[in-house]
Amino acid sequence: MLGDSRRRLLALLLLVACAAVLRVAWGTAGTSAIAQEGGEDCAPVTRINGRGTQESEPFQITGQTFRVLETVEGDSTSGSTVYAPLDENDDPILASSTDGGGGGLQSYQTTATYDPGPGTYRIGIVSEGAEYTYEVQDCGLSTSGGELLDAGGPQDGPVPVMPDGGCPREFPVEGAGGCYR
Repeated sequence: MLGDSRRRLLALLLLVACAAVLRVAWGTAGTSAIAQEGGEDCAPVTRINGRGTQESEPFQITGQTFRVLETVEGDSTSGSTVYAPLDENDDPILASSTDGGGGGLQSYQTTATYDPGPGTYRIGIVSEGAEYTYEVQDCGLSTSGGELLDAGGPQDGPVPVMPDGGCPREFPVEGAGGCYR
């Protein structure tokens, strides 16, 4: 008999799977993810391999978006596999875009993009026996570090002083009313 927390996780994951099917039916699947359109690099954060029902360790996302690359290897005897990213309150996060075939009882690959912003997340997986791999990648508009946007202008400054009176860490030298490298 499944415990209450496992039943709740299973119900949430099935709800998310149904929402994904509806999204495909409405024609929103197959749209390109932000990270794929701009050629943006996405940094791997965690990878979950296995069979059966499990929940990943918590992982940190620093950008505005992350994507999940799903690979499932199964056959008609493996049963179905569904997953859902969960926020800190155990609430599922719906994908903003999906690419690839998925669901059902065969082998498939899917890439889904989520845009909940920075935070701590987990992946909940319900599987009846198929072999799976989920890779989570942190993408887009990083709010903590990363490379600067190349929008033209001088590479060494000046940039304006921040509202708190200091300089950003990329331009740490303050002088002549601006911040320099």
